[in-house]
Amino acid sequence: MIVDVQQFVTAWLNTDATINGIVAKRITADELDKHQVYPAIRHTIISTNEDTDLDGNAVALHSRLQIDCLALNRHEANALCRLVRNRLRGYWGTYDGFVVHGLIPVDAQRNQFTQPKASDQGIRAAIQDFRISYQP
Repeated sequence: MIVDVQQFVTAWLNTDATINGIVAKRITADELDKHQVYPAIRHTIISTNEDTDLDGNAVALHSRLQIDCLALNRHEANALCRLVRNRLRGYWGTYDGFVVHGLIPVDAQRNQFTQPKASDQGIRAAIQDFRISYQP
C-alpha cells in the first residue's frame, strides 16, 4: 500500500511501459546515486499545504512537486519530460490505496545544464512542477 505522495509518483511513473522502457526504473525521490546512469527521473516535494476541518484535522493535502527528467542531451530530456507530463497531467483516482484528488502541471517547463567538472559529460534536465491534491 502506498503511504506518501513520492511513493505514488514513483509507482505511477513505473507503470508506464514507455517511460519505464527509457529509464528502466531509475525513478527516485530527492537524491540520485553519485554513479547514476541516465536517463533518469528525480522528484522532490517543494512545499505542502493542508486543508483542515473545524476540529483541525487534515482533510486534504496539496503539494508542489518538482520533477527533473535527466538525460545526456537536451532532446532526450525534453522528450522524457513530455512523457512524464502526459502521464501525470489530470490524474484523479485511487492507486494502491492512495487517493489523488487532482494532479496538474504548474508553470512552464524549465531546462538546465549541469557539468560538475570539465572532464565530466554534462547532464541536461527538463524540469516540470506539478500541484497534486490528495487525501492524508
